[in-house]
Amino acid sequence: METGKIIVGVLAGVAVGAAAGLLLAPDKGSETRKRLVSQSNDYLDVLYQKFDEFVENVTESLEAKQKESADFIKQGKAKYEEAKNGAA
Repeated sequence: METGKIIVGVLAGVAVGAAAGLLLAPDKGSETRKRLVSQSNDYLDVLYQKFDEFVENVTESLEAKQKESADFIKQGKAKYEEAKNGAA
C-alpha cells in the first residue's frame, strides 16, 4: 500500500510541476516545451521505477502466501492421514 501512495504522490507532483511550469515559464514556448518534455521523462523514469518496485513487492508477497498455503495444505493432509490411521 505504501508504494501505491508513492505512485499517487509522484503523479500529483508531475501534474503540479507541469502546471506551474506552464504558468510561470519565462522562456519561449519552444524552450518551455523542451524543458517540460525533459522533466516529464525524468518523472516517468521515477514512476516506472516505483511501479517495478511495487510489482516486485506484490510478487514476493504472493509467492510467500502461496508457499504458506502449500505448507498449510501439507499439514492438513498429514493430520487427516493421522486421524484416518488412528481411527482404523
